[in-house]
Amino acid sequence: MPSKIKKSVRHVSTESATHEEPVMSTHAHKSVSHSEASTEESQPMKATTATTTSPATTTAPAVSTTPTVFVSPPPANANIPVPAADYAPATPGEFKNVVPRQSELAAMPQAIIDLNNFSDFAQVFGSTAPSHAEVTECFNLGRDWSTMRQSTSKWDGYCVLQEGYSWQTIRALIARLGPAFQLALMANPALATKYRGLTTLLGAKKTIAQKGASTRRLNKEATAKGEPAIHGVVGKRRLRKAQKAQKAALANSTASPPAAPAAPVVQPAAVVPAAAGTPANGASNGAAH
Repeated sequence: MPSKIKKSVRHVSTESATHEEPVMSTHAHKSVSHSEASTEESQPMKATTATTTSPATTTAPAVSTTPTVFVSPPPANANIPVPAADYAPATPGEFKNVVPRQSELAAMPQAIIDLNNFSDFAQVFGSTAPSHAEVTECFNLGRDWSTMRQSTSKWDGYCVLQEGYSWQTIRALIARLGPAFQLALMANPALATKYRGLTTLLGAKKTIAQKGASTRRLNKEATAKGEPAIHGVVGKRRLRKAQKAQKAALANSTASPPAAPAAPVVQPAAVVPAAAGTPANGASNGAAH
């Protein structure tokens, strides 16, 4: 497997390579068989013989400037643990203010040694401080997880590099094999059922492009009708955001009920005083009787 990967990676062009210098792998060198090495050694000999017999008709071979990159398979004995079942990724910025600095990481090993040598911890820090065992355990946990994270980050960076070189070659192979496989499908459509995985892989980029064009068309039609563009990943994210805002507005409206309307103010009837020469109603009625 390493030798096949090595041969395929040699087709990577310098325009798409992300690194100027080739990355060499000792494992790939060790995996090359003796027959392959003898074949490579015999090729220059043939070229020399042809040059001596007919120097006028032989042209010098073109010197390739493409860097040779050797990619080895991932180690089969890699022991990558599985996160806990209740694991949830940290939210962005959750630990922004507590991430350890390089100076703190450098001082931590000696600080743990000092803690282990402490004989009068309670006298120095007082009775209100956490116990000596609790502080030592927390420091050890922080040091171990920081060390683990640094190691896994370096390994992740190495994996990104090897994955990139591998898929760089796979993309070139898909570009070469895809058209030929499409012609074969036209002649024999049953191949799509027989080799479903290969059919999907060779046509995945075309399918993604078709889905993108369909999504843009649907969003354009929705915008023309005055409707929100909710098709595709971005559209669905926009829809969820609008629904969340609508739920928040509804919750705020139900949490604070509208104030009851104020009772109408009844104005007292105006009292008009009687004229000076006019007797009251009671007096006039009595005089009539």
